[in-house]
Amino acid sequence: MQSIALAISTLPAALSGNLAGSNLGIYDAWISKYNSAGELIWQRQTGTTGYDAASSLAVDNDGNAYAIGWTDGNGGNSSDRIAWISKFDSNGNEIWKKQLGTSDYDVSKGAISIGSDGSLYIVGRTNNNLPGISQGSTDAWVAKYDSNGNRIWVKQIGTAAWDEAKSVASDSDGNIYIAGSTKGNLGGTNAGDADAWLAKYDSIGNQVWKQQIGTIAEDEAFGVAVTNNGYVYLSGHTQNKLGDNFSGNIHEWTGEFDIMREALYTNDKSKLGGIYYGSADAWVAQFDAVTGVLKWKRQLGTSAYDSATGVATDIHSNAYITGRTRGQVADTYSGGDDAWVAKYNVNGALQWVRQLGTVGDDVSNGIAVSGAGVYIGGVTSGNVDGNNLGGDDAWIAKLS
Repeated sequence: MQSIALAISTLPAALSGNLAGSNLGIYDAWISKYNSAGELIWQRQTGTTGYDAASSLAVDNDGNAYAIGWTDGNGGNSSDRIAWISKFDSNGNEIWKKQLGTSDYDVSKGAISIGSDGSLYIVGRTNNNLPGISQGSTDAWVAKYDSNGNRIWVKQIGTAAWDEAKSVASDSDGNIYIAGSTKGNLGGTNAGDADAWLAKYDSIGNQVWKQQIGTIAEDEAFGVAVTNNGYVYLSGHTQNKLGDNFSGNIHEWTGEFDIMREALYTNDKSKLGGIYYGSADAWVAQFDAVTGVLKWKRQLGTSAYDSATGVATDIHSNAYITGRTRGQVADTYSGGDDAWVAKYNVNGALQWVRQLGTVGDDVSNGIAVSGAGVYIGGVTSGNVDGNNLGGDDAWIAKLS
């Protein structure tokens, strides 16, 4: 049966205690492998004597798993947190581990993507020169490795303000797409507070295009996915008044860039993606992968906090987004944070929304799509399957 690779997290993806072996320090990182029927195949725990966390996971065509995260433990050249990447074979044996960092704060709380040639791309943020010249307080970075753990190149991206890369995806031609947030002018003029940004690079690290979108409030991008026929999807959350088309608890709006591609507009008002109805709303946007032009944008929200934490696509270029809500996005609100997942077709039409949760906090921060179904995973303080083991538990669910 097909195995599923999904980044699920507790602190995030950090463990305090013994999940699959002896705890090595304050927190250990861990990964688990399940088959498509939800049966556990293996679990592995890795770490140092310090704090170790995993933030993302990807699996290649041979079944090897690559995990990334950050550590403040031994084995690196940093006095603060640095990024790491590890390779596990299909049986869960750790093949190699590499660290990337400076004498300052360098972490990968972002994502990993495997290129069509087996190359590995990881993203994160740094407070120092890694390896370029630091542009400001925090810069984004992207690094390329081969499957043997050899670093090919690193690119540092930033402004004089705060910049971070949070997600990465790769297409069949070897191009990569990086998503993140900035408080500077990274791909356009900052509209206020944090803006979302999306950039395309080729396989040797040359920038192809870069876009920045935002309002006067906080707008962040957390997920990016690319299809085989030229579409890029971006997802995140926003905290501004966004449009004027409202139907039930689902808010939708179609927008376009102004001539400078710096903001989104409708009726001469600065917008991001739809009507704003709460403390934060989720959004998803589709871009042309070749030109970077925005095709459409949709927004989901309630009167409470809503955010989209991840996005994935299927073979038909449909987009699936997942996240968290403190309201009733769909179905029944159970209490605390509820997880949700929504499907949009290639033209931006909403197909369905599902909400699941307990009386505790239930957060979805990972999503994967295969021919067998949609898989989401995250953290719960409740009893998702009736068997909470104490504190926050990880969970994974399949929707068919």
